[in-house]
Amino acid sequence: MNLQQQVGPHGVFQIGYVGSQGRNLFRFRDINQATATSPSPFPNYEYINQFESSASSRYNALQTSLKLTAWHGLTSTMNYTLSKSEDNASDGQDQVPDTSQPDNSRNPAAEWGPSNFDSRHRFTWFFTWEIPHQGGGVLSGWSVNGIVTLASGMPFTPVFYFTGPNYNGSGEFFGRGDIVGDPYAGTGDPSRFLNLSAFQAPCTPDGSGGCAGGQHFGNETRNEFYGPAYKNVDLSLVKNTTLGGRAKLQLRVDCFNIFNHPNFANPVLPNFFVDFTQNGVDPATNRGQGFLPLTATPDVASGNPFLGGGGPRTFQLAARVSF
Repeated sequence: MNLQQQVGPHGVFQIGYVGSQGRNLFRFRDINQATATSPSPFPNYEYINQFESSASSRYNALQTSLKLTAWHGLTSTMNYTLSKSEDNASDGQDQVPDTSQPDNSRNPAAEWGPSNFDSRHRFTWFFTWEIPHQGGGVLSGWSVNGIVTLASGMPFTPVFYFTGPNYNGSGEFFGRGDIVGDPYAGTGDPSRFLNLSAFQAPCTPDGSGGCAGGQHFGNETRNEFYGPAYKNVDLSLVKNTTLGGRAKLQLRVDCFNIFNHPNFANPVLPNFFVDFTQNGVDPATNRGQGFLPLTATPDVASGNPFLGGGGPRTFQLAARVSF
């Protein structure tokens, strides 16, 4: 549903609600999963992953835009979206942990949370300013173009790369831990994005890095943490010159990421998951150690939903003749 209102002779403002629901979506579920209190239904087998259509999703968004046309040479479109995407399986294939396979396959409803591609805030601004100038010559035909993109980060789930029931009740390849501290204590720069000592294997430590008992499903929920935001500005300066008849010459310089702002992808590389034991485990507590760094930009982070590019400041020179 959209409402549109003209703003003066050159502008149009639009505000709208967009929503959707998904039912019977694909997911995996381990129908042979053991727990700390219940054995596997088929003890002669390990994983029996059933591909089924039992997941669901929900999307709600407030979408706004302001468009200006030929206002003192300026043509501009601003878009802002406030949205929330939730589901209990974000993909039919579990290419990134927690995309489509539950931590506890006997309670898949507990997976409900932010979608892997959820981005709450997104702002874009496209503009072209034809610089006014009376007469011809070298001072005429200039224009400035720009694209501004701001977006909040996308969610991820720290897991632990322990296998088998000795470390948690699920027996799955990737389990979720217990949050026993402040994940943001001491964080700040990209090398210290998340404090891994706040995460603990969900069991009673045996003092040597293993479990003495008490295995259970961790209290960490799916997609509880959000990755870094995305900020980027691209600008171009253009000079159009008439060569005679229908022929025109365009000279331009384009600058991508003009402020050279570093943008990082969700911290799932190089293994397509966030392992809170990647720096080792404190054997006395079974807690992670050190900090989780951001190591990849969105343009090379395969397996990520892409917020945008991530390269450094880049200039491009171009000339074009049209006729």
